[in-house]
Amino acid sequence: MLAALLPPLTFATLAMAGAHADAVAHAEAAASAAGRITTVALAGTPIPERAAPGKMSAAAVRAHNARVHAHLGEGLAKRGPRWRHIVVHHTASEWSTLARIDAYHRRKFEDPDGIEYHFLIGNGKKRPDGYIERARWDLQERSIHLFKPEGAPDAITISLVGNFHERDMGPRTYEAALGLVVELARRHDVPADRVTTHTRVDGNLTVCPGKNFPTRRLLSDVAEALAP
Repeated sequence: MLAALLPPLTFATLAMAGAHADAVAHAEAAASAAGRITTVALAGTPIPERAAPGKMSAAAVRAHNARVHAHLGEGLAKRGPRWRHIVVHHTASEWSTLARIDAYHRRKFEDPDGIEYHFLIGNGKKRPDGYIERARWDLQERSIHLFKPEGAPDAITISLVGNFHERDMGPRTYEAALGLVVELARRHDVPADRVTTHTRVDGNLTVCPGKNFPTRRLLSDVAEALAP
């Protein structure tokens, strides 16, 4: 089943992926020593599967996420568009990784830049609960993520690992999502009324991010945080 989700591999693709993995490993070592966040995505290159960071306390995850916030403007491939919206999704799967989603999106959307989410937030499976990872953000490219893209043009996309149509969101995941949305909104002057979810844009065409997603709470908390 997994093979059906993966794009055809060529020697060139494998070589690029191997080189990318080596580059990520070296970058992570240097960044760790400097307390910075590494660049994950390279244009046209599959994201390699990386070892999970292991068990982390809530305090350690918060510290990691604070570093992500602090270095949002670093390691970018280019100057991106003027971001005007923020759209929140879920993966609709109970577990996943950047590499797995990247491979699937390359095949599904035929997009050489892969993963269509700018950020991914873990749920405790494969990655710590509430753990933020940068993805398409590094490329500063727009995403293919809506049936009606005109409803939220130039949107930063955040996806939370999990199926919130089947279960409720944990407090650490919520805390990470709220914090990231607020930080991005402040940095890019995105008003609270342009923070939304997939289903609020596409309506009956999707249930993403699920009936149990705390949409009203998130939008209320974002509005409160961004209020003058």
